[in-house]
Parts: sequence; structure tokens; C-alpha cells
Amino acid sequence: MSDVDSGTPRITVIGKPRITLVSPSIMPTIGSPGAETPVQLIGEGFGNSQQDVLAVTIGGIPCRHVTYVSSGELQMSMPPGAGTGLPVVVTTRGGLQSAASPQARISYHAPDVTYVAPSHIFVSNLSATVRIDLVGSNLGPPGTVDPSYGVMLDMIPCNVTRQNQTSIECELDAKSFDRYPELLSTGSAASVSSGRLAMVTPVSARIPVVVAVRGQLSPASTGAQSSLEVVGRPQVNLITPRVIPTAGSRSLVTTGSESQTENVRVVGNGFGFEASDVIQVLVGGKPSPRVVWIGTTELQIVVPPGVGKLQAVEVHTCGGLSSLSTSEGSFVQYR
Repeated sequence: MSDVDSGTPRITVIGKPRITLVSPSIMPTIGSPGAETPVQLIGEGFGNSQQDVLAVTIGGIPCRHVTYVSSGELQMSMPPGAGTGLPVVVTTRGGLQSAASPQARISYHAPDVTYVAPSHIFVSNLSATVRIDLVGSNLGPPGTVDPSYGVMLDMIPCNVTRQNQTSIECELDAKSFDRYPELLSTGSAASVSSGRLAMVTPVSARIPVVVAVRGQLSPASTGAQSSLEVVGRPQVNLITPRVIPTAGSRSLVTTGSESQTENVRVVGNGFGFEASDVIQVLVGGKPSPRVVWIGTTELQIVVPPGVGKLQAVEVHTCGGLSSLSTSEGSFVQYR
């Protein structure tokens, strides 16, 4: 363009644009939905008017609501995206583009998983898939999570079937948990001192859930809300009382000529997280007529009538898993 000064024609030459500052330099993956949260570009060579600015891109994606403030400042809304260190490029009239530089880069926040459902699953030998739902923030626009390896549970891939900014749905092959053979067998027997359980062998593993969005990983947390607990074979460590009348535990308490029921405590681990997780309890192969779920480490049962010594108490939970009696404390004796 030109103007006249003292009768001498003068031409203003606008050079190649240059970005010296991007503020803020990190944004949510949802971007800035409107002009109320603008990203500011500071530099030079942005032209003399709005018409001189043809485009602003971040990682090759056009920005919306680009506003010309001055030849040294632009403001724009950031598009949804994912990644880190993405180049910001300004294109002005005449096809001039700013060069990539460390100052002309912007990043999106890393993903964060805050909730996993279900909170636990039972290991089984069944050939099936398990649906896992993740809730969090900055999980990226659709397509930014690799379908095969974008969600990992303790290095086990979960096949992504649906994704948006705040939730991901994926499917896990139940066979993958064959890598946890220790959850399918009991550990060492519990030691009992003065009638109290001194040690309970763990039969579960809490595994972290990690989401990768364009190379950025969510924190590998083992917190109860943001991880998955894999529950294996239940283990019975202590029965109290262990000596039961042949008529069963209904005759442990008598009132006159009538027998009343006294529950027998079954202490161990891996009894599930709610009453429906326990399918049945067998005593010497006979089902208990009454099972009360107290917690993941305790049940109370009615022992059926029977005879004999060392009658194994077996707890059966979801997934077709049952305890193995390996210690003397996991047997009852009829008298």
C-alpha cells in the first residue's frame, strides 16, 4: 500500500509474520468453545487490518474467531484437539507464513481418568469380553485415542469402541487375565494366634488404567475410583467355631427344648464386594442353607447337618471361582 508525504510516494512493506509468545500455552482438549476464552498471539508482521490475516492454524487445524488487534497481536479461539508442542502458524495476505519456533507452539492438557466402571471384575477361564467405561477429562476428540492400544490396563490393551472428551468405552478380552495365575490359586495358609487371624493372603490385584491421547498419558493411578480391581479365587483361612454338632449349627444354641440358629464365621479374603457376588458356600460338599455376606473378608453361614472330621468349607463366587481348602483352619469337624 502507499500514501503521500510531502509529495513523495511511500510504500509500506509488510514482512513475514513472526510469533514471539503464545498465551496461554496449554489448553483443554475441548479447546476454547467461544471467543470468551481467547488465545493471544504476540509477535510482528500480522498486517494492518483484519483482512491481512488469512488464517491461523494449530497443528494444521484452522482456528476459529481470529481477531486482529494490531500488527503485533492476534486473538483466536482454540479448536478441539490433542497433543503437545503443536506448531502455531499465522498466514497473512500474499501467502506469507510464520516460521515454526519454540515460542510458536501450544499444547493440550494430558488426559485424566477419574472413574472406572465396573470397579472390579472376577477372573475366570470364560472366553468373553468385559465392557469397561472410563470417565475423566481431556480424553480428546473422537479419533485421538488409538483403538487398539490407546487404553491399557496393566499393559493389557482394551479395544476402544467409543470416545469423546469426557468418556471412553472399551472392551477387554477376559482371556487377558490368564497373566494373573496367582489369582486362580490360594497362597500360603494363614497363621492363627490366640484365636485371631494373624495374616490373610491377598487374592486380588488393583491394576492402573492408562489412557494415551496423541502421545500424552494419563497418570497411572491405583486409587479406588480410577483403577480396576481384579478379584481371583476366594480363600478361606479361619472358621469359628470349628466344632459343630452333627445336627448342624442350628443346635449350637438351645432355649429349652428348641434349637436356635447361631451363625458360623468364615474369615478369609476375596468374598466379593456385595452379597450377590457369593454364589454359595459348601460344607463337606453340602450347601449352607443360609449365607450372610458381611464383607470381602467375612461371611456368616449356617452349617448343615453332617458327620465326620475335616469337612472342607468352600466359598463359590462369581466367575465360577471357588476356594481351595489348604489349611486346618478352613475345615469344620462334626461331633
